[in-house]
Amino acid sequence: MPLKEEGWEVVKGEYRTPKVCPWCGGPVEEKLLEVKFLDGKVRISKFPKMVCSKCGRSFMNDEQASYYEKLQEDL
Repeated sequence: MPLKEEGWEVVKGEYRTPKVCPWCGGPVEEKLLEVKFLDGKVRISKFPKMVCSKCGRSFMNDEQASYYEKLQEDL
């Protein structure tokens, strides 16, 4: 069963970028980070992710997650 964050509304077909961190409420900014696939054998640098400047957690908005899932399928 997929994890659903409290108070988040899922709207199909609409890509949104959160302005605050879903965990701590801190400000969120987009950064280019490295992601790894196939147990680290394939690395993709400059992948856009959302990062909280308060707690440091990184996560993806809808558009980034869709792109990440497409990469997983292709690899």
